[in-house]
Amino acid sequence: MISQLQPPQANSVKFPTASVPSSTTSSFTRPRRTSSSRAMVRSDASSTSVMSSVHVAHDICNTIYGEGMLAIDRLEKYYEGSASYENPCLTATSREMIQDIFSLGRTLHAVDIPRPLAAIMTLLRLTPPASYGDPLLHMVRCWNDVGQITEHETFDGHHKAVVEHTLNVLFFPDIHVDADPHASLEFPSSDSLIHVGARSRSAMSSPTYHPGSPSLPIPGTSLSLPSPLHFQLRIMTSLSFNEQMRICHHRDFWDIKDLMGLVPGMSLVQWVTSRLTARSLAFTYKLLPSAFSTEGPLGKAFDNDVGLQGLRRV
Repeated sequence: MISQLQPPQANSVKFPTASVPSSTTSSFTRPRRTSSSRAMVRSDASSTSVMSSVHVAHDICNTIYGEGMLAIDRLEKYYEGSASYENPCLTATSREMIQDIFSLGRTLHAVDIPRPLAAIMTLLRLTPPASYGDPLLHMVRCWNDVGQITEHETFDGHHKAVVEHTLNVLFFPDIHVDADPHASLEFPSSDSLIHVGARSRSAMSSPTYHPGSPSLPIPGTSLSLPSPLHFQLRIMTSLSFNEQMRICHHRDFWDIKDLMGLVPGMSLVQWVTSRLTARSLAFTYKLLPSAFSTEGPLGKAFDNDVGLQGLRRV
């Protein structure tokens, strides 16, 4: 009878115990980072830097070439103290010089002709009446259209962004209308917002309005003609960033074809001369001796991928 007695189980009475997750059993051991996790961390960091470089490039183009006020604090935030700026006409070697150049350029984005009485009173250091506060004529309006932004990483880990944008210059916007108001844009303004679809001259003279297609209206009709006073300059901006994602080099590239198009009548001249030049080169090639053509010994030697050695065998 004693042999039939079984010893009591040690855990027959369940005491309340705190449940510990299985993941905490190795809390004192430092987890090893695998190669896949390292690649993921590097890709996350790379994507973050890519997004920041593209954001900075877009913000810089709107700040420098756009319609808003030129924020000096943004230039100090994005540019290094020893940053350089280049374009086909000038070279700046410091951030202070870059700020002065951009500030001077921004004053030309909106040029107005004041009323004579208001101009005289301003020269005499007098305050003109409120009725003379509006300008007599709006002379120049400039705006910028940002196109494509691309970026890549250099071999040393730095980032470089390239922005393709178009600088628009419109003379005498008061006499223009927007032939394509659906393609227009409105830059945010703290003073007022002009209706985008408004096909009025007041909208065209606003420094915050992006007209879709400035044109000259034909009096007495609802038709309009493309304006010869609207000039466009395509610019390619290259921004080089350092490790702190600050711009250390800024360079603007202009195409000579687009630059010549700013001169009235030069677009037609360039269109004709470029085609005549291409035809003359093709005609000159046909007049060359057969030795320089693709059917001669020189052409056969290089077509057979034997180089100059083929000439010795001919």
